[in-house]
Amino acid sequence: MARAVTVIEGLPQLQRRLAAITNVGDVSEMRAVGEEFAASAKRLAPYDPDNTRYPHLRDSIRVANAGVREAIIVAGGEERPAARSVERSAPAHQITPRTKRRLGFFWKNPPPEVGPPGMYSFRKVNHPATAAQPFFQPVVDTINLATPLKARIVARWNGAA
Repeated sequence: MARAVTVIEGLPQLQRRLAAITNVGDVSEMRAVGEEFAASAKRLAPYDPDNTRYPHLRDSIRVANAGVREAIIVAGGEERPAARSVERSAPAHQITPRTKRRLGFFWKNPPPEVGPPGMYSFRKVNHPATAAQPFFQPVVDTINLATPLKARIVARWNGAA
């Protein structure tokens, strides 16, 4: 008895295309999407050329981890704890030293009754409230993370033809 043979026209091309997109969504793809997000957030982050108000905030925005389904983007850290208060605002609060007896810092523009610009030390500082200057949330609201991933899939699919 004769066996029926099915011939699929274009099967080798289809197999090449399917092979080309099998690793889309791997860690490197998600890292690339995360890097695009981080770059957008860096552009929106407040910048202080003197590095006094937001020391190295832009430099601290980075992809902390990437997996197959997610990329974790962070800002700040232990060395730059102000990132959260810049993004979301901060109420008025008192700052006291944690390990030393006094707080010391360079005061660029002190009030005239305090003295000239220079180094000052205090036992506590009353920090005023700060308004939010979001740099993550606008990216979340406007970026379409699916578009770059779709573009990568289409480019690989078409490139394998």
